[in-house]
Amino acid sequence: MSPRIIHIGPVSIPLLGLFIIIGILTSIGLLSYDADKKKLDKDLIYDSITKILIFGIIGARVYYILIFNLKPYIENPLSIFFVWQGGLSIQGGILGGIIGGVITFRKDAIGFWKMADFLAPGVILAQAVARIGCDVFGNPIESPLPWGVVVDGIHVHPVQMYESLLNYLLFFILWISRERIRFQGQLFLSYTIGFSLNRFIVEFFRTNPMILPPLTVAHITSIGFIILAGIIWMVLGNQEKFQIQHTKVNRINTIIPLLTTIISIAVSTFIYYRIYWS
Repeated sequence: MSPRIIHIGPVSIPLLGLFIIIGILTSIGLLSYDADKKKLDKDLIYDSITKILIFGIIGARVYYILIFNLKPYIENPLSIFFVWQGGLSIQGGILGGIIGGVITFRKDAIGFWKMADFLAPGVILAQAVARIGCDVFGNPIESPLPWGVVVDGIHVHPVQMYESLLNYLLFFILWISRERIRFQGQLFLSYTIGFSLNRFIVEFFRTNPMILPPLTVAHITSIGFIILAGIIWMVLGNQEKFQIQHTKVNRINTIIPLLTTIISIAVSTFIYYRIYWS
C-alpha cells in the first residue's frame, strides 16, 4: 500500500487534498473554456466559484461533524478547523455550495439557475477526479474480486473507484445535455438527482451509520436530494420565465466529450490502482 501523504520538499500534502486541488483546477479549466465559448464574464464566474467553494467546505465540515463524529469535536472544539486532518462530507459540501450560490444570487433567481446550470458539469468533474484520492474504502469482499484492493490485509471494495466512474459518466451526460435543456435549472437538477443516485448505489458498498437498515444516513440524504430536486424540477419546468429555446446539437459535440470521458476514466483508473496496488 502506498503512503497516503505526498511529500514535496518540506511540505506534506494529504493524498485527498492533492486530488481535490487537481479536481478543482481541472474544473476551472473546463469552465473557463466553456465561458470563452459562451462569452461569459470570467471574473463573475471565478468570484462565484470562490464563494461557493468556501461555503461548500464549511457545509462539508459541519455535516460530517453533526452526522458522523460529533463527540471528539465537542471535547476539542478547535479541531473543527483542522480540515487537513480529514472529516469532510460531499453531501454536506453540496448543501453548503447551494447555500453559497443562493446567497450570491439572492436577488436574481434566474441568475442563480443559469449559473448553477453552467457550473454543474464542472462540479461533477471535480468530484470524479477528487474521489480518486479518498482513503475511505468499502466493505470487505467475501470472495476476492480482480478489481478489489487490499487494506490492512483485508480485500475490500474500491468504492472510491466506483463513485469516480459513475461521476465521470454523469459528467458526460451533463456536458452533452447543456444545449438540450428546456428550462433554467434543469442541468443542475439533473446533476443533483444523478449524483444522489450515484451515491445511493455506492453507499451499499460502504460502512456508515444506519437509519433504516439497510439504508444509511447517506442513503436517506440522497433520497431527500432526489425528492427535493424532483419537486423543484416540476415547479421550474412549468414557469414560463425559466423556459429556454432548444438548439441544434452537432454530432461532434457528442463524440469529443465521449472520447475525453473515456480517456479520463482510463487515466484515473490507472492512477488509482497504481497507488493502491503498489
